[in-house]
Amino acid sequence: MSQLAEVLSAQKSLEECFMKKMNALEAQIQTAGPAKDTVAKVAEEFRAFRDLVIGMLGLLRRQIGECSRQLDDIETRSRRKALIIQGIAEAAGEDCTNVTLGVINTKLGLNYTKSSIKVCHRLGQANTNHHRPILVRFASIDARMSVWRAKTGFRGSKVALASRGIVVEQLLHIFT
Repeated sequence: MSQLAEVLSAQKSLEECFMKKMNALEAQIQTAGPAKDTVAKVAEEFRAFRDLVIGMLGLLRRQIGECSRQLDDIETRSRRKALIIQGIAEAAGEDCTNVTLGVINTKLGLNYTKSSIKVCHRLGQANTNHHRPILVRFASIDARMSVWRAKTGFRGSKVALASRGIVVEQLLHIFT
């Protein structure tokens, strides 16, 4: 996302630079008194060039907007198989996958294996005040959904399940 912000910043600075130079040139043409034919020709070429640059900047703005929407779609798709499990005690040198499988299989009554989980790790830095949540990316959406549906098995325990919502900045206000 920072690269997209850099592209947007570069595009805005280019646009401001073009507009400043075009306004200065237009003012210079307006103040030039003699040789009206040459000035009129240059003024017409300038207007055509200005329209071309403004059109290109608009096209660039629309392309950046489309890229940000596609990036948002990709990030959303990548989160579809993920859940966050909170409240599981943390031990030194633990294998998060085995700990997570133990909790899922015992508390929820499911029968998952290591092949059901693609990625499993703690989020954030270790802290003695609280247990870090565990991000679990399942091998399939069906596996994730069966855990999500069975989450009532966590009632009465300190373990909780969260579905990470879409956390992508809405950049549409930048393009309008």
